[in-house]
Amino acid sequence: MDLLDTLRALNGYWHYEGGRYLAKLTSGKISDTFCNMGVLTCRPSSLSLAASGLIRKLNDAVDGDQQDFYVCGPAMGGVTLAYEVARQLGGTAIYTEPVYEAQSRVENIDFKNVAEIPEGGFSIGGVGTVVPQVYTTGQALKRFEIPEGATVLFVEDVITSGKTVFNMVESVVKHRPYVTDTITILPYVLCLVNLSGHTHSGVGHTAFSGALSTHGLEIISLADVKARTWNTITEATVELCVKCDETNNPPEVTARNEMHVEIDPFLKLEAVCPKYNWDLLMNA
Repeated sequence: MDLLDTLRALNGYWHYEGGRYLAKLTSGKISDTFCNMGVLTCRPSSLSLAASGLIRKLNDAVDGDQQDFYVCGPAMGGVTLAYEVARQLGGTAIYTEPVYEAQSRVENIDFKNVAEIPEGGFSIGGVGTVVPQVYTTGQALKRFEIPEGATVLFVEDVITSGKTVFNMVESVVKHRPYVTDTITILPYVLCLVNLSGHTHSGVGHTAFSGALSTHGLEIISLADVKARTWNTITEATVELCVKCDETNNPPEVTARNEMHVEIDPFLKLEAVCPKYNWDLLMNA
């Protein structure tokens, strides 16, 4: 089973090849690659084959028989994978849930009514529109208890920055302060597609090593692709498209992505959430 070929056939794999849009990940980072795993995980037969492939790789890495598996995935993408892996291992599927924090920001400010403060700041004075926003701040294990003697195995559908996996592991460790003394946490995370560019957290890879002080988690995946990520859309724009020589008319543009695609220097890149804009990304 070639997972990437399957995803491409299902219209579930996107890579930036020029145009206006980039993908905004759950972590908040901007990426040039995204896998819509829902097109595969909604098919029980395909998910079963993928889980079997991961379990075979896990068996090659793990010495001895493990008992009483608790397979943990993060909601939402990791839930069905955790269920199928647990089913095939004869274990129990559990999941962590996002923790949200609400904040507000002001839009449509009428700067004509902004009064200057002596210290150099500004008083908005009631103008503008307050827009509530909800942010994901982590993961929490809320609905399940992990019994003594259990073996915990972590899974995820796609890993890019590793932030979700880090938060998932951290939530299990923090769920009960003594939990790591009474259970076995396997030093692996099974994932369908690894976009992080790493195969092991290791020293200096902040994705997973912080949650378990004694070791990181080795990534066992069915497909590996190195995605480029940026913290902001500005960073992405600088790297991907804009290299203008102001002495030229019109400006000379040098596209620095591997596809050598020329991009209009006046075109503003946008980062969009693939969950709500998949057709936009695929048809750009």
